[in-house]
Amino acid sequence: MSDGAENHRSTISEVARQAGVSPATVSNVFSGKGRVHPVLRERVLAVARELAYQPHPLAQALRTGRNRTIGFAVAFISNPTVPAILQSASRAAHEAGYNLLICVTEYDPALERAQLEALARQRVAVVMAFHAGDDPEPYLLAQRAGVQVLFVGHRPAGVEADLVLYGHRATMREAVAHLLAGGRRRVALLLNSPTNSNNERRMAGYADAYAEAGLQAPPGLVVTGVYTEEATVAAIDALLARSEPPDAIIAGVGLLVRWALARLRERGIAIPEQMAFVGSGDRQWGRLMEPPLSMIEIDGQGVGRRLVEIMLERLQGGDALPPVREIELPSRFVVRASSGGVVQRFRGRQLGSPSLSGKAEINGSSL
Repeated sequence: MSDGAENHRSTISEVARQAGVSPATVSNVFSGKGRVHPVLRERVLAVARELAYQPHPLAQALRTGRNRTIGFAVAFISNPTVPAILQSASRAAHEAGYNLLICVTEYDPALERAQLEALARQRVAVVMAFHAGDDPEPYLLAQRAGVQVLFVGHRPAGVEADLVLYGHRATMREAVAHLLAGGRRRVALLLNSPTNSNNERRMAGYADAYAEAGLQAPPGLVVTGVYTEEATVAAIDALLARSEPPDAIIAGVGLLVRWALARLRERGIAIPEQMAFVGSGDRQWGRLMEPPLSMIEIDGQGVGRRLVEIMLERLQGGDALPPVREIELPSRFVVRASSGGVVQRFRGRQLGSPSLSGKAEINGSSL
């Protein structure tokens, strides 16, 4: 076969001619617009596979105003909750005729803005944003470019778009109540952004549990602003240096779990004997830790698929949907070994001096 034949790019007209349909029908099959009989659709797709036809994404975007790509903006791929969500979302998007394009923002406002601007230039159909920052402008820019936006966990002020949250108030209340019932009294909670809507729910659940137990929540044990490993180390060290250190820690965000556990082990803290520990994240991995982790869990596979369903509802629903929706997805608290055991009281001075690094906030005060 000649180089010219090898490099030949099949056209929509060739697919239409061989399938015995009009070019408009082929276009509708690949764009998702219009109604195409399932038999015709399968015939067109079979011919397209035979001819190795692929619609040109830029041309498709120019015709429809957007291409069949979903931008998925996450803070860190290393968050152990994210891979299951991404895998499931990718599969669900593929089944719906879309591709998934992943961007990583690292809680960096400049990087977040650059990534959103790039997605808008590519005319993606949707941006699904995990752990969005507080700056609304990158998302308003995307909306002005015709991109639908779906937020998970946090919606910047001034942006009208669907928001997905988890039932974290109830599950956090359940987790703290479990620790209090087991004899723990000083429960620390590690979080990243204090303005994140999911974190606001977590903090409310924390307060609920203490109030329902008839106890006063100890001051200084809700730690926010923990975004990095260095900040996690700083937060753990500061908590252990207190005259009355916590006897339980909840890592309220999946990314913080392994960093917090690693620092506690480096400091020689026995889990759960000296420190009960509760993690957060995808249900698949808590039971694989040693000791197995009590967890505030989500079903990452189910979440990824549901996010794509919500996106498709928005794209296809048009004016039939309310302009802004707030959708709650379930979470659950699962008890395992890390939150049980005999409570051993100890004083902070017995644990050695902390080595502070990074930055976090305890009840709003920077460390």
